Amino acid sequence: VPLVGLRRVLVVGAGKAAPAMARAVLPALRTALPGEVAVDGTLLVPEGLPVGDVAPLGVRAVRPRDRNEPTAAAVEATRQVLADAGCLGPSDILLGLFSGGGSATLEAPWPGLSLADVVAATDLLTRDGADIARVNTLRRHLSAVKGGWLAQAAAGARAVIALLESDVPGDAPHDIASGPCAA
Repeated sequence: VPLVGLRRVLVVGAGKAAPAMARAVLPALRTALPGEVAVDGTLLVPEGLPVGDVAPLGVRAVRPRDRNEPTAAAVEATRQVLADAGCLGPSDILLGLFSGGGSATLEAPWPGLSLADVVAATDLLTRDGADIARVNTLRRHLSAVKGGWLAQAAAGARAVIALLESDVPGDAPHDIASGPCAA
């Protein structure tokens, strides 16, 4: 990605490994980017997760650590992430850091659906014995952020880059955190 004229890198992370990923990536960004390029963003994580130093990123604990389902706090935080991504232009990059648990920390129900609808549908499929690939397929179809919609929100950016840490069989990009940057 050309760095000339770059203004900002917006980092968005979701999942249990997002803080560790940020701690690994931030020093590399500081080394590679010209000093005038702003780096900021938000990590959405489970409550009580050790985060460490991820400055200048904000951290929002959006769900209980022991419950892998989205909450109203996750929806609120995700809607802000989508709004931030929608403001990116040709001088900006979106850098996504997504890992296991990202589907429950990054959630914005599709217009016309409620969070309760999404949780109920996911629970029904899970109770029926569906594997994670099928559950994530459902999540992508019920969400305004998963299934590539975060990348779509950032369509005005110079680039959208997603780094993924997989905990799903097959490591398909659209299954990791239900694919916010993978259509």
